[in-house]
Amino acid sequence: RLLLEALDRAFALLDNLSNGDGRIDIVMISDMAQSSPIFSVYGSQSWSEFIASSEGATLNLTPENLSISLYRILRQDTVTSKLVILDFWRNYFKAKAVRIATDQEI
Repeated sequence: RLLLEALDRAFALLDNLSNGDGRIDIVMISDMAQSSPIFSVYGSQSWSEFIASSEGATLNLTPENLSISLYRILRQDTVTSKLVILDFWRNYFKAKAVRIATDQEI
């Protein structure tokens, strides 16, 4: 579940691609349950604590000209708080200036 790391790398690779108007549209279907040595939604670390940490400093927070449609599969049995996940990812996408075109729980 290296979702954060994968997105960070994918955004960097997509930098030179566009759909004609200079914007890239991404569709993502995921449970959004990030869990890696860098950050885990299963822990108690907030976004502000994470971004101030040495792990948070490894992220590339360069603003992107991206639009993302999120279809979240949030499983009650794996994460105790949906709000923890939503807060983390909303802060991440805001820091990257990624426009959230759609955000639905499925």
